[in-house]
Amino acid sequence: MSERPPTLLTLSTLNLSADGTRILRDEDQRTAEVTEAAALAVLTAFAALPAMEVADADAKIYLAGPRGKVAVQNISGKLFVTSVPETVNTPVQRTPEETIALLTADAPVKVSAAVTAEAARDAEIIAEVSRHPRGWGERLNSVWTLVALLIVAAIVVFFSFPSETIDGVDMIHDGARISRLNAEFNGRYGAPGATALVLVDGNLKGFQPVAGGAAEDQLFELGYRFGLREHHVVLLVENGTLLEPQPDGAMKYLESTYPRQRP
Repeated sequence: MSERPPTLLTLSTLNLSADGTRILRDEDQRTAEVTEAAALAVLTAFAALPAMEVADADAKIYLAGPRGKVAVQNISGKLFVTSVPETVNTPVQRTPEETIALLTADAPVKVSAAVTAEAARDAEIIAEVSRHPRGWGERLNSVWTLVALLIVAAIVVFFSFPSETIDGVDMIHDGARISRLNAEFNGRYGAPGATALVLVDGNLKGFQPVAGGAAEDQLFELGYRFGLREHHVVLLVENGTLLEPQPDGAMKYLESTYPRQRP
């Protein structure tokens, strides 16, 4: 059987460079025809962007092929694909390869086993955060409907303020203690000339220096709250990640450590 000939796709980006490697706020890239291999490279580069850079950026890739058009977002290093129009379709997590196949393959693309397993794990999260779990079984007609709803709910959880039942973290509610913790941890973290975090009374901002000057771009802005994990203070960010104070005064965030900058 002969191989399927390569298909040309149309690609454009929102708040993202045309090659998918950089966030470009308030900038759209013109639609261009690309090969499947080129589109795959852009999707792969987009998926590899650090979570700090894509948070709050609303960056997207729009990709069209013989079988339709999709919008692709990077949420914490995972690609979520929505058929256009986005307002009436459900985001589904897909790999770059699955996304290309969705637009070019002759047969429908199946959700990978890994995605199905992750959706099952998301069910446990939803069980914790949902206040109205009753009635779900009556509304679900199939396993795939369940998977779709679980993924949507997981996205909502990611962008909503985290529940107080997150595993291993007990939230701190005492106002006086929170004031003391703000006084202790407020400040700027990060090496000079590198990406920096600024914490001020429950508000976290990320900044990136602009090449060739003293100015810097704001990458994101998120709220946070204080909690205890194994008797250690942690800062629970509204996207569900943790800021972890270190013994030397530094702050760990998303596997990177930011030294405390002293006034």
